[in-house]
Amino acid sequence: MLDSRAARAVLAAAFVLGAAACGGSDFASAKKPSPGHPPATAASTTAPRPVVHRPALRAALLRSASITRSAHTARTSVSVTVTGLGDDEFATGAFDVAGTGSVDLASGDADLALSVPLFDRLGGGGAIEERIVDGVAYARLPAGVMRVGGLPPAVRWLRIDMARGRTAPPSALSQSQLDPAGQLAFLGSVSDDVRRIGVEAVRDTRTTHYAATIAFSPVQDNSSGSAVTRQLGPVGARLAPGRFGVDVWIDAAGLTRRIVVSVRLSDAVLPASTGADPVMRIQADFYAFGVPVRVIAPPPAQVRPYAALRLPAVTG
Repeated sequence: MLDSRAARAVLAAAFVLGAAACGGSDFASAKKPSPGHPPATAASTTAPRPVVHRPALRAALLRSASITRSAHTARTSVSVTVTGLGDDEFATGAFDVAGTGSVDLASGDADLALSVPLFDRLGGGGAIEERIVDGVAYARLPAGVMRVGGLPPAVRWLRIDMARGRTAPPSALSQSQLDPAGQLAFLGSVSDDVRRIGVEAVRDTRTTHYAATIAFSPVQDNSSGSAVTRQLGPVGARLAPGRFGVDVWIDAAGLTRRIVVSVRLSDAVLPASTGADPVMRIQADFYAFGVPVRVIAPPPAQVRPYAALRLPAVTG
């Protein structure tokens, strides 16, 4: 039996890998990002910025997505950060995740090694591997988490089909956002309100930083099967119309070096609301283009659906 601290860490790790989705019931203004992170742009509900249409800048983002996919493969660094949950030690950093790996930018296959800082702080850390193969994400959590979740020793992986829409369990919503190649899909859907922020370095590479927004309508987008809907995955079916912010850094060759998506979360995603407006920030960096990438799905006998993970309720 886990004590309260360890059990809450287990819940946090599972939520990060499965529930900290890239959306909420209301896409709106992102709050100030945490220190050390570049700013990300989102539409404001209190002081909307006049829309300036810049189709030429939008075209630059579209070209960059195509050029980047043409590079075929890359190393990647990914992170998910949630702010605005309060000052409790389990709220601060509770839903953060970071990792590195390699990605096939054309097929979307990826192999990532992830870590959960809260897990590490509580002494229950361990390597977490994620593989994305043919649009399906597989997460290998520490053995202790799997056992606490009621899974037998033979089960080593949890499977999430990122196209399951409304049938996906609430604990499986974020897996689609730990998808480096999928971030490029957002560039094809930005509105033509793109702004050029300036010249900035990303991993010692000179880039131009652009900021844009994406308008989203669940009814319209779900019926058309848009790239945004596919990338949002199961959370997309639960969203109200609105906008979210996208920042992108593009180098002189037209390669996308960094993408940041910022979304305000709500009770539709976070089961324990603080009454504030938590903001999720998803970042993907791309570098070392052309590295070999080969990702294989785990053996079927070792895999169970993510919904099979049954973590204990925690009180106090």
